[in-house]
Amino acid sequence: MKNVILALLCLISVLIIDQVSKRLGVDPQMIHWNHGIVFGLYSKVSPTLRIITLCSFGGFLLAIYFFLLFFIPKTILSLKIGLSFLIGGVLGNVIDRMVDGRTIDFIPMPGLEVVFNFADVFQWIGAGLILWNIWQRGGEIWRPDNQRGNYLILPREQLQFCLKLLAITFATSSIVGIFSFAYLRVILIESRLANSEAILTNFALAYFFIVLVFCVIVFVFGLYVSHRSAGPIHAFSLFVEDLTQGKIRDFQLRDRDHFKQLEKIALRLQDHFKK
Repeated sequence: MKNVILALLCLISVLIIDQVSKRLGVDPQMIHWNHGIVFGLYSKVSPTLRIITLCSFGGFLLAIYFFLLFFIPKTILSLKIGLSFLIGGVLGNVIDRMVDGRTIDFIPMPGLEVVFNFADVFQWIGAGLILWNIWQRGGEIWRPDNQRGNYLILPREQLQFCLKLLAITFATSSIVGIFSFAYLRVILIESRLANSEAILTNFALAYFFIVLVFCVIVFVFGLYVSHRSAGPIHAFSLFVEDLTQGKIRDFQLRDRDHFKQLEKIALRLQDHFKK
């Protein structure tokens, strides 16, 4: 948990450094307003479409970021920090587009007509740390020798848990979607745009796709979390069954399993059955 907190502090620090550097102490003559995505690319795309797309993409990245923080082994802190730098840099530019509709670039690259900001620098550093960890510690990341082959250990209980998470996600998304659709519809009616129906249709389709993808992410996350709980319960039940049959053996959980207190209970049961 300490590594997760440290990674989150890195993410927050990146956002603070990026936003402060853009708002304070920058010569107005050096500011370059970037209307595109990366180095000015796609700057001619519709501003509304560009902002909505980038903000939605930032939300997806943040959801995946929290999932990966719990998925990455606690021994690989540098990978979590690299991920925090990368996501923090992306979110820094997303915040610019949410507030100003464009990104503030003020650091020129010598010899090239390219201007960037600290968010871009953090993205490069984060990407470098991630690639280095994958190259040097790939086996430790995927942990093939310390991983259960089947994620559905207690299928009924795990699927019920995942479905409950999906129900909460769908209900929350429905409330937000209905409010957003109604609000957008009122704005379009007041604006008297000729293509308002097409805009509403595109919004509904895009929102449905976003909710669908997010539900998939929530389901996978629920399966992963329930796997860490169902595994120890199933292993402990087998351990107790062996004890009742006179088979005394050691009981040890995996590094990231829940219910670590079961190991102490298993030791006391071993001592009891040995007497």
